Amino acid sequence: MIAPIPKAISEEIIDQMKDFILSATRFLDKDDERVIAWGDQLKKSMFAKPGHALACLGFLEQICGDADRADEYYERALQRGADRDLVDEWRGVTYSNLGYVSKALKQFVWLGSEQRLNLPVGIPTAVTLGGFKLARRLLGEAEKMNVSLDNYGDFGTIRRLTSEMADSPVEDAKFAELLDLAGDVLRDHRLFWTGLYPIADFDEFTGWASIRYEVDVTPDYASQMNREFDDLVIAKGLHTVPLTVGFIGTRVDDWLATLRTGTAQ
Repeated sequence: MIAPIPKAISEEIIDQMKDFILSATRFLDKDDERVIAWGDQLKKSMFAKPGHALACLGFLEQICGDADRADEYYERALQRGADRDLVDEWRGVTYSNLGYVSKALKQFVWLGSEQRLNLPVGIPTAVTLGGFKLARRLLGEAEKMNVSLDNYGDFGTIRRLTSEMADSPVEDAKFAELLDLAGDVLRDHRLFWTGLYPIADFDEFTGWASIRYEVDVTPDYASQMNREFDDLVIAKGLHTVPLTVGFIGTRVDDWLATLRTGTAQ
């Protein structure tokens, strides 16, 4: 009789961590019982699939908000025979999720140049990293390859946004530099942005793009984060970059409750 080959421990753990991060709102502390349990199990699987286990440990460091430590594990994973496509993808995802936007954009540009990018996912990701020129190029590639995109999200908005912004004299790297500051604020508060992607749009009145990060905080708390971001933008001299960025607090019920009790901040 034939039985299916069981998954390696590291494959089971990465499935659990992926499910977690899709709905995560905050970084986990390294002494969190889930982090300790996942880490212990991954270390036990080193004998069977060392490369994959090390890559998974890198993914786990992402959940804790530690990109430097994640990078160390990804490098060790490659040295132990991990699949390069997988590691390169996870590295880009880690940079994006933790708000290291310039690093993420460089990673996705490279993956795109190697024809190793999943276009229905890569195009909206490029947009939310400030990669408007990259996204327009990828849209052209998708059209040449007859890749259907419309079942994967609001590509009407993406097409309009890229058509307006890709001809801007501002390079993608400068948009990413501005978005790096939003990442600084998110990491300072140990927050993940929520949803599948940040919300990208084009403002017809100003002629600027906009990117909004939904975060699991009250609107008042998000306003505080927006003020911190604005201060960083002014300090870095990036206020003329034609991209507005902001945080949207999604914990509206909590906020309304504080208003009713007179304890709103």
